Amino acid sequence: MSRITIRVMQGTGPLTLFCTFLVVSLIGMEMACTETQPSKVQIATVTSFESQNDLRQLKVTDCKASLTTEHVTNGQHALEVQFNNPETATIELSPGARNWDWNKYGAVAVDVANPSEEEIQVGMQLDDAGPGAGSSNWSAKYSGNAGPHATVSYYYGFGPSSPIARGMRGGPPTVVGILPFSMIPGANKPVSGENVAGLKFSFQHGASTKSVVIDNIRLLPPFNYDGIVDRFGQYARADWPDKVENLQGLLAQKQREEAEIKTHPTLPDRDMYGGWASGPHVATTGYFSTVKRNGKWWLVDPDGHLFFSMGIDVIDVHPNGDAYTFVTGRKEMFTWLPGSDDPLSKFYSNASHVVYGPNKEGQTFGFYAANLERKYGDNWLKEWQTTSLARLRSWGFNTIGNWSDPALYAFKKVPYVATISIHGHFAHVPSGNDYWGPMPDPF
Repeated sequence: MSRITIRVMQGTGPLTLFCTFLVVSLIGMEMACTETQPSKVQIATVTSFESQNDLRQLKVTDCKASLTTEHVTNGQHALEVQFNNPETATIELSPGARNWDWNKYGAVAVDVANPSEEEIQVGMQLDDAGPGAGSSNWSAKYSGNAGPHATVSYYYGFGPSSPIARGMRGGPPTVVGILPFSMIPGANKPVSGENVAGLKFSFQHGASTKSVVIDNIRLLPPFNYDGIVDRFGQYARADWPDKVENLQGLLAQKQREEAEIKTHPTLPDRDMYGGWASGPHVATTGYFSTVKRNGKWWLVDPDGHLFFSMGIDVIDVHPNGDAYTFVTGRKEMFTWLPGSDDPLSKFYSNASHVVYGPNKEGQTFGFYAANLERKYGDNWLKEWQTTSLARLRSWGFNTIGNWSDPALYAFKKVPYVATISIHGHFAHVPSGNDYWGPMPDPF
């Protein structure tokens, strides 16, 4: 019963690039990828840390760096970064007398080995001294994770190969065998690659994690995102089980899903709200409330059962929400879009005040809504509403998350959250990446 959802980020929120109806993660999924047209530009090494001279180009913070023969991926040595701080560390690599000119390349890649028992988050930034870089030259941080005792390769796209140049905060795995770093929200301009003054790596780690090893910093040929989306809104450069190939496949998935929901309508031991039916019972209030039991706070549902909220946000299909994909200025990304005489052209719309990408207003298309009509027919909206609510309960969710279609609330099938905006002059807790602003400090 697997389906896949991938999002291209462009707009006031993540606009759904494509949906077919159940959500699974790309991470860990086996996919057969097809490579794009090969570039004439060859891979070039920036450094693989082979001598003490390479260390002289480094600036370290809350760590120390040395050569090692462990976890080498290129050459005879790699760089071991030993942490001094229990949480974070950074290293900066400078180009020397002249800045790097990476204009003919598309991305910079690195191999990361984690010898510890805990996951490490790795971030990469470029010091962009190119035209229009501004006073703060460090780019937005893109990040990825290295699991325990794992070696992974990540790349950071820049110039036309940057996903943000196409309105995406993170791109699909375009380079075979190397994962793309994902951008933390906040920036809207790709690094040019013409005049790079530095390369920074940051590491977030647990207190017991002592070190990480990096190697083989290299430049990759440019790549593009042409034709990455098929007619059903799916990623076109990969295959996976249950990928929709035609309308018959979509209708067959509908039948399998209906049978699955009928067989497993909800998790066992849940009350009508999704609370713990046989668990401890507290005073019934008729409303959601809180209680402290054995030193821990719990939500309590209206029937007095302990309630652990698990939900999905942005359950929506309407043009003004997050379910439509921006197409203006990037139509080459799609292998198909409906013509004006196509019945599915009714799912074109428009968006303005777009946050990400070079185009701030333009045309959108609702792949999700188009697939729903293909799947359910003219009564697709009503079918989507009832099926979405049934899915939530069948999958074990008991909450409709934020930014979802308010029409779902009226069915009174699944509890929902409400959006509250808090403004005023009071203390805040900054996180260092306050996209929507720092969190109010309740204490």
